[in-house]
Amino acid sequence: MITGDLNNVYTDVADRLRRGGRIRGERRELIASDIAFRAMKDLVRDNGSVRYLNAVDVAALRWAGVDPSDHSTWFLHRGDCR
Repeated sequence: MITGDLNNVYTDVADRLRRGGRIRGERRELIASDIAFRAMKDLVRDNGSVRYLNAVDVAALRWAGVDPSDHSTWFLHRGDCR
C-alpha cells in the first residue's frame, strides 16, 4: 500500500509520464522503473498486446525505451520468444 508522501510522489511520476515530462531524482526514477517493469511483464504475458495496459503503463514503457510493437526493444522475454 502506498501512503503519505510516497503516494504524492507516485502521482507526480504518473502525471509526468503521461505528459512526457522528465523524471528526475532517484526516488522518482525508481517509481517510473517499477511501473515500466510491471507493464513489461503484462505486455510479455499478453504476447505484445497493450489491451490491458493503461496510459501510464504505456508511457512508462516509452520512458524506458520500449516500443510495444518492436520486440527488439523489450527488456523482458518469455522462454518461447522468437
